[in-house]
Amino acid sequence: MSLNLKASRFPELSTQYLGKPFFHVNTTESTQTLLKTLLQEGHQEGTAVLCDHQIQGKGSRGRKWFNLPKPQIYLSIALTQEMFAPTPISALNIALGIVMVNIIRHFGIQSCYLKWPNDIYIHQRKLCGILSDLVQLKPHRTFIASGIGLNYEGTPEEFPDELKETGTVLSEHLAPLPSRFELIASYLHELEVYLKLLQKDGETRLVSDFERLWIFKDKVIQIQLDGTLFEGLANTIDRNGALLLETPNKMLKIYSGEILMTKTID
Repeated sequence: MSLNLKASRFPELSTQYLGKPFFHVNTTESTQTLLKTLLQEGHQEGTAVLCDHQIQGKGSRGRKWFNLPKPQIYLSIALTQEMFAPTPISALNIALGIVMVNIIRHFGIQSCYLKWPNDIYIHQRKLCGILSDLVQLKPHRTFIASGIGLNYEGTPEEFPDELKETGTVLSEHLAPLPSRFELIASYLHELEVYLKLLQKDGETRLVSDFERLWIFKDKVIQIQLDGTLFEGLANTIDRNGALLLETPNKMLKIYSGEILMTKTID
C-alpha cells in the first residue's frame, strides 16, 4: 500500500543531499517505521522524516520513548555506509551524537555532553536519544535508518514520575528557543559536513571528538553487561565505537551496556 506522501517545503535547508526529500507529518507510529516504508517505495539515501508526535517511538534497550504534549523533534534520516566509510556502522550513533552536541553547544548550552553509547545529556539529565537500524531491501539495497528523539519543548512537570529526575527538555535551558526547523536544518547541514570528514580521517576525528564531549571523562563508571557489573575508568573509545574500560585487572572493550553510576577520581 502506497503512503502517497508529498515532500514538505523546507526553505531553511542548505544541504546537498541530507533532508532531500524531507517529509513532515503531525503524528505517526514511529519515524523509523515511516522512513523504512518510504525506502521500500523507492526513496533513496538522504530522505528524512520529521514528526511532531510519535505513538510507538523506541528508546534504548527496547524501552518505549515517552512523548511530551507539545511537538518535539522526532527525526529519522536514511544513510548508507558509503557516506562515512571507512568508519564502521557500529560507530555511527556516536558520530550522530557528536554533531548534535556541537549544534546544541553552538546555540549556547555548553553543559551538553555525550553519554555512551547513544544519548545526549544536559546537566546530568537526558535530552536526546539516538538509534540506528539496518534496512535491507532487494535487490542489494542496504540503508541505515538513523532516528533521533530530542525533547524540544515542555516542562519538568510533564514528565512521568520515573523520569522527572532524569529527563530534561531544550526549552528549560535555552531562551529564546530556536525553531525546530532552524535546529534541524543546522543539524543536517553539519551532519553532512561531518560525514565527509569521517571519510578522510574518521578514526582520529571520531575518537578525539568523543573524548572532548564524553560526560564521564576522568570518572570511574559502573556498567552492567549481560547481568555482570564492571567498574573502571573509561576515557575513550576504539574505532568501532566500543568503550574502552580500564579495570584493575585488564582493559575491556564494551560494545553495549548500561552505565549505572559514576564517581570522580580522587
